[in-house]
Amino acid sequence: MSVTYVTIKKEQEIWHIYFNKNMYFELKDINGAWVEIYEGLQNMENIKVVLNFELVDTFSSLFIGKLVAFQKKISSNKGHLVLCNIKSRLLELFEVTKINKIFSISPTLTDAYGVLKKH
Repeated sequence: MSVTYVTIKKEQEIWHIYFNKNMYFELKDINGAWVEIYEGLQNMENIKVVLNFELVDTFSSLFIGKLVAFQKKISSNKGHLVLCNIKSRLLELFEVTKINKIFSISPTLTDAYGVLKKH
C-alpha cells in the first residue's frame, strides 16, 4: 500500500494542493510529498497554485528548503503560488526566518483564491 502525501485538485485555472499529513520531518515524507507535487503538476508555465497547510502542524528546515525551491520554479515559469491556512506558530517561524517575504501568504483558502484570480 502506497502512502499519499498530498491531494491535488484543479478547480478552474487554479491548482489546489492539500498536504495530507500533519508533520514533515522524515526525509521519506518530505521527498514523497514533493515527488507527488511535481508529478501532479505536468506543465508549470503560468501555473496558479495554492498550497494548503491546514493539516500541517510542523515541518523541518529541509521541507522549507523544498518549499523555497518550488516557489522559485513556479516564479521562473511566470506562475503564482499562494500558501494558506498556516498555523500561527508556523507563521511565526516564517517571520523569524524572514522567508515570509518570499511567499504570498493568505489566512484562508478563499483569500488565496482571491489573490490568484487577480493574476
